Amino acid sequence: MTERGRGPATAGAIAVASAAAVFVAVLVALALQMRAGEDPALRAARPQPLPARHVLVRRVLERRVIVELPANATAPASSASQQVAAAGAFEGGSPLTRTS
Repeated sequence: MTERGRGPATAGAIAVASAAAVFVAVLVALALQMRAGEDPALRAARPQPLPARHVLVRRVLERRVIVELPANATAPASSASQQVAAAGAFEGGSPLTRTS
């Protein structure tokens, strides 16, 4: 009988062991970096101070005139009521209607 070599079984175990060693080495390096306070993700999270904003204050002044009439005085007709009365006087032959 021929003796089997340990080649394929040993090669797989070496690959798994080296991958685990690289993983642990990277994990330790990142842990040391975080402990030193040089983590780039935490550094970017610090808020930057906002620039000062100028606030524009605008005042609106309204002038209202209140006129009190005596109780026995009648109110004069306004220009709007005169225009409506004048518009009611139709001089055409037939009233205007809308067709759809």
